[in-house]
Amino acid sequence: MVAPMEVTDCFMKHLETLKQKKVQTMGFYYAHEIGRIVTFDPRKSYFNKLRELVDVKKIRRAKLKVLLNPMHGAGSGYLRRFLIGSNLTVREINNKYDENFGGLPPEPIV
Repeated sequence: MVAPMEVTDCFMKHLETLKQKKVQTMGFYYAHEIGRIVTFDPRKSYFNKLRELVDVKKIRRAKLKVLLNPMHGAGSGYLRRFLIGSNLTVREINNKYDENFGGLPPEPIV
């Protein structure tokens, strides 16, 4: 999903403001230790929401062969892990994270 122009414009405005200020830097582990960085695993919440939206039991009974293409994005592995079940064959392509999305546009749009 593409962010609306008003969102990106707001982001760019705040980015310009930050460029004018001195930003304190520190190492990741130190920042984590003092609570400036908080890590979390979103999988549990994500999978719970999917279970609300999708009839997982019906999908798993369907004996599907599923091919997933996360397009080198941060979502690699999520749906594969969610769909692995008794009757499903699940394969994932383009699942190595790449900030350049493998040289392709980051969204499957024309």
